[in-house]
Amino acid sequence: APPSGPPQKEFNMTLGGNMMNPYAWAINGVQFTFPYPSLFESEGESAEPITSDSPFETGTQILEAAVGDVVDFKITNPTGMYHPFHLHGHAFWVLGAGNGTVPSETPRPSAPIRKDNQNVPANGWVWIRVVTDSPGWWIFHCHIDFHLATGMDLVLKVGTSSEIKRWNPVPPGYLECAESKNSKAPHWGHRWRRQDLERPNR
Repeated sequence: APPSGPPQKEFNMTLGGNMMNPYAWAINGVQFTFPYPSLFESEGESAEPITSDSPFETGTQILEAAVGDVVDFKITNPTGMYHPFHLHGHAFWVLGAGNGTVPSETPRPSAPIRKDNQNVPANGWVWIRVVTDSPGWWIFHCHIDFHLATGMDLVLKVGTSSEIKRWNPVPPGYLECAESKNSKAPHWGHRWRRQDLERPNR
């Protein structure tokens, strides 16, 4: 069962999007920009600042919680499409979902479902609760790939950067992206080819 009582953190998420001219999707009016290098490698320094743009602001939207916090997400979807939302690194409890506006009081279902993906109905809402017990930089996104790729994402940072590094050691021999050390994003000409990888003798 989810923890009872008030959460340590409560985040409101309002979904938005355009189907054309341009095709773009956003959370809280921000179209997500993927950082490079990764937030893990840069300890958050690579996050793109949120700046004014059209039709939405753009940047790397990051929400923060401490390790062990109880966090509620109230997701409002005024668009005419459903959006299946997936949180990496955690499972959450669904406290409620429905049409119209999100309720003012916390829903209290008798048997809340625990999962890591929840559909947010068109012109509706979802209220979920999660215990942030896994330190890391976790993406929270719409699982319709076209929406994910065009901005309907944000990152939940759980813990401090030092906690994240300590809980997630990089294994020796980890395959790095091309040019990762000079902060340049890889381009097609420098992507590895499968035949270039070392293979054990068979």
